[in-house]
Amino acid sequence: MNSSVTKTAGGDCATYCVFRYRGHTFAVTASCLREVSSSPKFAELPVRSRGLAGICHLRNEFVPVLRVPVRNESQAKLDEAASKMLTLQGAHGDWGLLADEVVAITPLDFTGGPSKYQDEWSAAWLGSTTFREEVVQILDPTGLYRAVEDELSRSQESSIS
Repeated sequence: MNSSVTKTAGGDCATYCVFRYRGHTFAVTASCLREVSSSPKFAELPVRSRGLAGICHLRNEFVPVLRVPVRNESQAKLDEAASKMLTLQGAHGDWGLLADEVVAITPLDFTGGPSKYQDEWSAAWLGSTTFREEVVQILDPTGLYRAVEDELSRSQESSIS
């Protein structure tokens, strides 16, 4: 039986893929993780986006490659340095998420709460927890994908006006 929920003394804990990206530690639910691979070459698109790194060709499909929006850093340099890509299943097919390294696939119990950032990316953050004495930001993959879609829609609307 392959389950993404583990019973613990404190209750239910979902299983997460814990990864690092640019000095920060994040996690996404393991149930949406399809694979972890070396970061493929990807093409940047002619749009300005904090969340969309580009597009790559993976298993005969073109797959959007997203990044966790890390504040106050040059995204292009960050993307080049990312050595891993998490392939996640989404409502519209697979998509990639850049990572520097995968730390673990493990059950995590976290405290939900308001995002530490109150902006268009708030839907991407579920809460935080600690793992191996590090603060881990729990991401909502669907929220992250939607935030990128919304950002691209706003960008397209502003370029038409």
